[in-house]
Amino acid sequence: MAAMTEFVDREEILSHLVNSIETKRRNVNYALVGPRQIGKTSILREVVRILGDKAIVVHLDFSIHRYSPEDFSRSLMQSLTGVYARRAGGIKKLVSRVLNIFQGLKDLRRLRFSLSIELDSQGRPQLSLKPEIAEKRIKEKELIELAFAYATKVAEEAGTRVVVIIDEFQHLAEFASYPGLKGILDIFRHALDERGNVSYIVSGSRIHFITNILSDGKSPLFGRFTIIQVGELEEKYALELYMKARPKPSSKEARAAYSLVGGHPFYLLAMAENRRENERPEETYKRLLSDPTGALNLYARYIIAEDLGTHAKSRQSRFLKILHALKKGPLSVSEISKQTTIALTSLPWYLQQLISYDLVIKSEDGYYVRERVLRDYLIGIQNDI
Repeated sequence: MAAMTEFVDREEILSHLVNSIETKRRNVNYALVGPRQIGKTSILREVVRILGDKAIVVHLDFSIHRYSPEDFSRSLMQSLTGVYARRAGGIKKLVSRVLNIFQGLKDLRRLRFSLSIELDSQGRPQLSLKPEIAEKRIKEKELIELAFAYATKVAEEAGTRVVVIIDEFQHLAEFASYPGLKGILDIFRHALDERGNVSYIVSGSRIHFITNILSDGKSPLFGRFTIIQVGELEEKYALELYMKARPKPSSKEARAAYSLVGGHPFYLLAMAENRRENERPEETYKRLLSDPTGALNLYARYIIAEDLGTHAKSRQSRFLKILHALKKGPLSVSEISKQTTIALTSLPWYLQQLISYDLVIKSEDGYYVRERVLRDYLIGIQNDI
């Protein structure tokens, strides 16, 4: 999205976040939850920009970097050190402070590795972590715990608020699949409870998954985040966004685009930026969905691949059969079974997975595909699943 068009109708959310973080007597954690490409990252980037001179703010984005636990820990500490360096008043002073912070954490936690700081070609500090016994690896659990504790100590040492932003937070929760990190949410809960002058802001596009993690009374993170829902733009703002992205569009054209894709910023911008001369919005929509290189076609395929890519091919095939069966409207479990030939006893698990991925919704009438764009994509492709 272009910078001039992406930030529409989000000022209230941004103001709330910034004002809360700037208020010294408050220390609240926030979670931005909403569909993909709805504008969460745009809000977070504005938070970084506005608070950049007033706090130590770092932004780790799983949608750009698919961090391993080690990568995440190193990146968090590296980012904190880099921002801290700009406020420390000299590299030598910074190195001394950081090494003191680390030594204090090492003594407290009995860590079995050491830290050194070097400068890259541009004079920026680079952290290096090494196990004390060369043939041994640093345990991932220790690294994660160290990274969160480091944020707390940097805030204490700097005497200022630290803000840690984790984009697409569900991928951090998925660290539970690594040996030694089955309790990753418990580790994060402990970090939140011991965070000192640190605020955490997380975001997630897996609405169902993230909401359960943060709202379920049995979850380790229950009650530790204020959830902010980021939804589609209201009609007047949706029309404003579309018209900003198009040279001299008519209000009729903007309303037609809105009627097709609603107030989803990404879809609106795709329609506006890809419309051809003398092409009706309905024709643009159809072309972008049917053309293999069309923005909406590519995005629909990305959604499916992203959510189903971790499953074995046989399961992916069953998921796709279910989605294809649901493309034209709600179906009951028995109706889905008839159309897909998947056993009734197996379907509940597959449907629950699709619900957790926010691809499918259950209503009184049955199950159906959540987004119109994805439904229309499924209707348009050949029935060769």
